[in-house]
Amino acid sequence: MGFDLREFLKFIRIEHSSFDLPFAYMGVLLAGVFSVKVLILVGIAGISARTSGMIINRLMDLPLDRINPRTAERALVTGKISLREAKAALVASSSIFVIVAFSINTLAGILSPIVILFFYLYPLTKKIHAISHYVLGFSIGLIVLAGYVAGKDAFPGSVRPYLLMIFVSLWISAFDILYQNSDYLFDTSMGMKTIPVLCRGRVDIPAVVTFFGALVSFTFFSFPSILLIIMVLIVAAIITVQMALWRKGDPEFKDKVMMKFNFPIPFIIVSFLILYVLLG
Repeated sequence: MGFDLREFLKFIRIEHSSFDLPFAYMGVLLAGVFSVKVLILVGIAGISARTSGMIINRLMDLPLDRINPRTAERALVTGKISLREAKAALVASSSIFVIVAFSINTLAGILSPIVILFFYLYPLTKKIHAISHYVLGFSIGLIVLAGYVAGKDAFPGSVRPYLLMIFVSLWISAFDILYQNSDYLFDTSMGMKTIPVLCRGRVDIPAVVTFFGALVSFTFFSFPSILLIIMVLIVAAIITVQMALWRKGDPEFKDKVMMKFNFPIPFIIVSFLILYVLLG
């Protein structure tokens, strides 16, 4: 069987790159950069980095995916994507990310292996199940700083990019805690000490606490701009409605709620940041 591009794009969930890319562009905006070249290169780097992260996650999860009913149709399990193809794509995407990072600026290139390293570390932390959600969140939050470095060729000199990174990290962590709850019965049967298992399927409290921490950081990031405070209120309302609906639904409904309500948030933030920068 030849290489199936459509199946490969489904395998790496290419559509989810549109969810992650705004985080990099948030950093670029905070750096005050509007270079078309940088924006294009950051987009290529972001897609290649996310592809690497997705592939390494799928490769390391393969033994569990084979026995988990929820993941039994994944491409590596069914053989639609071979291990050889997945490993080749992993090497290629990681290499592209590093090469493109160096083409943006020297500091971005030097730091690029560290960004990739966190994507590689996340699947390993699943053996320490209760912290894996936060490692995933941090690896995504790090993209904000990566975007800033790409635009500025320097580390942030103010606290604001770090506050935005903390918001993204905690928000994604809470999102992942809710998502992991769909595997509560499987994780219990396998003896995994995930947060849903430790909470006996009642993940509302850890998720809400983590969301609250994210919104506190987001508020400090936005103060004293009235425009950005409005952004915080919109995001807080979306998260509140999401949690209210999530508590009422069945597992399939809950997954749909999370995607429907979380997907617009990065684009809302980027839109407000563009307005904030343009209005001075």
